[in-house]
Amino acid sequence: MKRLSYLLVVVVLSACVAGPRGDAPIAWVDRSEAILNLSTWSLNGRIGLQTADHGFNGSLSWQQTNDDMRADFHGPLGAGAFRVSGNPDELVLETGDGAVYALDEPEASLENALGWGVPLHALRYWLIGVPHPDIPSQTSFDPDGRLATIEQLEWRVVYERYSVAEGWEMPRKLVLDNSGDVRIKLVISRWSITPAAES
Repeated sequence: MKRLSYLLVVVVLSACVAGPRGDAPIAWVDRSEAILNLSTWSLNGRIGLQTADHGFNGSLSWQQTNDDMRADFHGPLGAGAFRVSGNPDELVLETGDGAVYALDEPEASLENALGWGVPLHALRYWLIGVPHPDIPSQTSFDPDGRLATIEQLEWRVVYERYSVAEGWEMPRKLVLDNSGDVRIKLVISRWSITPAAES
């Protein structure tokens, strides 16, 4: 009887906590599937970026509507402002001095134009706390069953803090690092989330 009780406890705990292979907790799987169906979301926050050559801080706003995105960055007193907008098939970078670049290969194009790059097609997913669904990844989870890290596309994303926004548990502080070449810290102060339309 004691052995049966012990096995039941193990089964219940294994359903709530990530397993040794890093399997996602059921609650987080449900949350991730639901959030991937959101049609519209936006965020505002602070960004700090450090490369081997320079670093800077500023504000970031990101708006996502289905596959269409617009991200605006503003440095102190407007320095280093730029905008990225478009969809996975056609992204455009507009800099504060009026230059416009077509981002045929977004990460490499950003590297050429700004001196640093980040995989924007994956970043839209990392921001909402999920890996890019079509690219292999490794994930780990914290003791509360929330996503703690993503390793994908030679980047490591660490989720340091969450907050509840409009009923969703959303990232509040995260750090992105690609083996020391680029390190990005994001602190998100506001989320706006539009539920998916019911069919």
